[in-house]
Amino acid sequence: YLAVLGLMNLSMNGYDQVWIYPETPWLADNALGLFSALSMAMTLWFVLSYLEPRRHYPRLDRLLQSFAWFFVILGLGAALGYHQAVAPLFQVVAFLGMGLIVALFVAMFSHARQRVILMLVTFLPVTIAVWLRVLRNLGLLPNNFWTSNLWEAAIFLLVVFLVLVVLLRMQEEQRQYQDSQARQQAQQRFLRLI
Repeated sequence: YLAVLGLMNLSMNGYDQVWIYPETPWLADNALGLFSALSMAMTLWFVLSYLEPRRHYPRLDRLLQSFAWFFVILGLGAALGYHQAVAPLFQVVAFLGMGLIVALFVAMFSHARQRVILMLVTFLPVTIAVWLRVLRNLGLLPNNFWTSNLWEAAIFLLVVFLVLVVLLRMQEEQRQYQDSQARQQAQQRFLRLI
């Protein structure tokens, strides 16, 4: 996820064309579409794997999985040279996808409160940046500081919070493993007593 996010930011700022493939400018446009779509797909898959909504909301899980695969298809279309054709559709679907992620946070709040709060803190700046950028690109908001420059700060915060979220999840998994080991040892001691 972080690798795709890094490649998307490189291509958004034009550094991919400068550093990776300076002789092929057509690839820069197509790579931007590919990496943007893949980053949205990876965002959805990351959130789904972290919150694990399948047990509580299987339909919402399937809908978000479908959105993720649709982003992969849009990314492949962009990579094959159809970036200009899929870009408007990508923006609308990205706007809806981020809205569905927020809906998932609200739905999962009663089931996984701490995880949802961590996800909200992590993805809220990026969600706001995506919405502002899409609305600007569709001509519904003016081109100003907030609609143009919020993305870089949001991505920086996203990376910092993602590291913290993953570390907290690893700690949670380790605690669950230790608890299960303690239960198994207690059961074995009980069976030895019998």
